[in-house]
Amino acid sequence: MKWMMELLTDATLSTLGVVLTFLASKLGAYLGKVFREKWKDESARGVASTCVRAVEQMYRDLHGEEKLKKALAMGEEMLSRKGIRISGEEMRVLLEAALSEAKGTFDSV
Repeated sequence: MKWMMELLTDATLSTLGVVLTFLASKLGAYLGKVFREKWKDESARGVASTCVRAVEQMYRDLHGEEKLKKALAMGEEMLSRKGIRISGEEMRVLLEAALSEAKGTFDSV
C-alpha cells in the first residue's frame, strides 16, 4: 500500500510540474505580447512627434497636405527601420495627435 501512495504522489507531482510549466509559458507569452505592443505604441508615438517637429523645421515653405505627406513618408520609413509596421491611417492619426500637442491645441480647452 505504501508503494502505491508513493507512486500516486510521484505522478501527482509530475503532473503538477507539467501544468505549472505550461501555465508559466502561457503567461510569459502573454506578457511578451503585451510589452511588445506597448513598445510598438510608444515608439510610434515618439516617431510621430519627431516627424512633426522635423517637418515643421525642415519644410517651412510647405503647407498642409504637403507637410503631412512628408511626415507620413518620414514616419513610415523610421518605423520600418525599427521593424514596426502600422497602417497609413494609424500613422496619420499619430501625426495629427502629435501636431495638436505641439501646437498646444488642447491647452486652452
